[in-house]
Amino acid sequence: MDDQRMKGVPTQCLQEADKRARERFRMVNLEHPVMEKLFAVSKEFTARDLAEAPDRQAPRSSGSPGVPRRPAESLESSLTLGPLEVLVSEIKLPAVPQVLLELLQLLEDQSSSARDLADVIRLDTGLASTLLRIVNSAYYSFPFPIDTIDRAVTLLGTREIASLALSSTFLKMFKESPARFIPLESFWKHSICCGSAARIVAQRCGLSNPERHFLAGLLHDIGRLVMFVHLPELSEELMAVAYWKDVSLRQAELEVLGYDHGRFGASLLANWNFPKTLTMAVQHHHDPGEGMGFDEPRCVHLANIISTTLGAGSSGDDLVPPLDTLAWQELDLDIETLPEIVDSIHKELKTLLSPLTQ
Repeated sequence: MDDQRMKGVPTQCLQEADKRARERFRMVNLEHPVMEKLFAVSKEFTARDLAEAPDRQAPRSSGSPGVPRRPAESLESSLTLGPLEVLVSEIKLPAVPQVLLELLQLLEDQSSSARDLADVIRLDTGLASTLLRIVNSAYYSFPFPIDTIDRAVTLLGTREIASLALSSTFLKMFKESPARFIPLESFWKHSICCGSAARIVAQRCGLSNPERHFLAGLLHDIGRLVMFVHLPELSEELMAVAYWKDVSLRQAELEVLGYDHGRFGASLLANWNFPKTLTMAVQHHHDPGEGMGFDEPRCVHLANIISTTLGAGSSGDDLVPPLDTLAWQELDLDIETLPEIVDSIHKELKTLLSPLTQ
């Protein structure tokens, strides 16, 4: 923990931060140097947050309120179908907006320009209006009104406008609330933090197309959100298994269904004809070694761990997932740079969340 940055933080905040970090990291190996470093980072950021907002409540380790009922001894056969079968038979999916498909094409095209991005956004008047409202919000406080998308891209840059466009499109596309399990705002905070973290990790690793990594991180838990909204009985059963067996929600998914939210989410994206790089990142963000040599699963894997370390929102489970050691080695990051990376993610998260939530 950085003693200089902790100077002036009340002792009770430090004690509470240690308690919360230990709960968050209780299912991982703290003897691993990376997890040990992230544990210290978690305590530092939690203590600072508590010092700024003493009344902030501790996160729940389960997304459902209170103590869930005991899990059923057996499940209905309709709940044990494969992910694609569930997708087809149980869920009416929203249509993918045309602007999102075109944004995806831009992300895949290394030769695309800021003008190309502005041209795509202008074709969707709803998105263009939303972005102009965000750019003209109190968060940015420009001394003059921004009345064109071209001007917005010039002032904020391609990266930030692309991130805002992708985030706001998905916020609108998945606006149904899974409040029975987790506040929607908390879910998207975790998702946006993971997207930001994946992009920063990709940049640090010198990988191409960091915006694609942002989108992969943004989407990594989309399967769980769809489960919460469209399969509430199944989700309640999974929450109950996780609570009463004291395992992670992902472990409960694997035990009950034979697959996890990553594989389910990948089926959703495949059904929408998303690029394979994205479907692989979503499917394997917990087991990046199965990601067939793609960079995105490794980046999103670490990004998800960092997002949970920060306690930035939740997708229903606040437990830090285990680190895949081989994935960490292949990213070839210096462990001593982790606090700096996390600090960059924390700052960028504020930049993205503030305008989106105004």
